[in-house]
Amino acid sequence: MATSEGNFPLQATSIDELTLSDHYYLDEDDSCMFIGEYTSSAGYQHSATNQLIINLKKGMDRRNQPEWRYKEAAILQAAQTIEGVLNESALNEFTFVPIPPSKVRGDPDHDDRMLRMVQAIRPSKPVDARELIIQTESTDAIHTSRNRLAPDEIEALYRIDEGQVLPAPAAIILVDDMLTTGAHFKAAQSVLRKQFPGVPVYGLFVARRALSQNDDFEPIPD
Repeated sequence: MATSEGNFPLQATSIDELTLSDHYYLDEDDSCMFIGEYTSSAGYQHSATNQLIINLKKGMDRRNQPEWRYKEAAILQAAQTIEGVLNESALNEFTFVPIPPSKVRGDPDHDDRMLRMVQAIRPSKPVDARELIIQTESTDAIHTSRNRLAPDEIEALYRIDEGQVLPAPAAIILVDDMLTTGAHFKAAQSVLRKQFPGVPVYGLFVARRALSQNDDFEPIPD
């Protein structure tokens, strides 16, 4: 079972009837798993999960600072953890697709951490990692805007990179660092299902945001 305390978990947990309501765009038919639980507003010292997520999400303005090494280490740690929680069959058969960041390619704040993370899974025999989905317009980070986009609005900003579609995947795992409402997962899932009818699309998240009674507009770094 995933936990926010102690060491970062080394197994994945499914979103089920107990956690589904925390991610209100997901439905019972979605198959999503998470590894750790992120506690909003608690800081990096609260848990190994908080520390990993905060380091993963360090902004691009920190690139030339000494702390940047923590982001680099977090990308590798997350990749190694994903490798560890999946069996060999999944690593061989699934196509791993990063959910796009909020800033497009060419934007100075574009962060390719998720692409680099999926590319670093099992370096001895790289998995099929493809940036199948491209975002066409930069958006506000989730923690800076109360006008959060719904799945259909996000989907309108996505396009398939036609240069990445062959060979057609047998099954797809959408990968992101944080599961919050599930809006980006649903948008990406919809785009992929239209491109690859009948191909199952799953979700795997480094962590999920666990809601508390006081969580209304949580400050999650992007």
